[in-house]
Amino acid sequence: MSTVHVVVSVGTDHHPFDRLLDWVERWVTQQDASVVLTVQHGSSRPVAGARNVRVLPPDELRALYARAGLVVTQVGPGTIADANGAGRRPIVVPRDPALGEVVDRHQFAYGAFMDRRGRAWCATTEGALHRVMDAGVADVASTRLPPVAREVEATAARLASVLEGIAADPAGWFSPGRVADLLPRRGRRTTVAMPTVLAGAHPDGRPAPPEDGAGSPPGHPSARGAEF
Repeated sequence: MSTVHVVVSVGTDHHPFDRLLDWVERWVTQQDASVVLTVQHGSSRPVAGARNVRVLPPDELRALYARAGLVVTQVGPGTIADANGAGRRPIVVPRDPALGEVVDRHQFAYGAFMDRRGRAWCATTEGALHRVMDAGVADVASTRLPPVAREVEATAARLASVLEGIAADPAGWFSPGRVADLLPRRGRRTTVAMPTVLAGAHPDGRPAPPEDGAGSPPGHPSARGAEF
């Protein structure tokens, strides 16, 4: 019997994200293969039968991503960048503010954007998550990406910091000092691609989700890795 190594990370947000862990736990019970599960659960509950850790040093978490068969996470810009840097296309689930999991719907917009860029699969329903995880087990190569160049990783991490800062303090975030910090230093050119998915969102800021709640499945033309 084959063994599937799955790493799950909900990040360090103080809001619990038990819903994602419930979905993963039910997926595990449906598997014929043996599943080795490592869960970084943060403020959420531990998962029965898994190696549970509340937090992990970033280097250790990236090493786990690199060894995993499947990586399942919340929609975090830094988390996705870390998984991509480890050569993995993660399966991501956005936190929902209506369920008290986050303050707003920015994870829906960013998850859809990274799905279209070929850097993650975004699943918004339990059924969609299970389908993408099943497809990843059936075709492990579909979960692999060329490691992202260090310069791009740095840009992604900086963008993550910007987005998280805006989400935490939208009214007070923009100031001359903070904007100046984002400008490239003299003699250095920097290009940051902002998530244009926001321009196509609903008037109230919500992106239009795929009809079945999932992003492009493995094997679909849009599932190939794209430059970022």
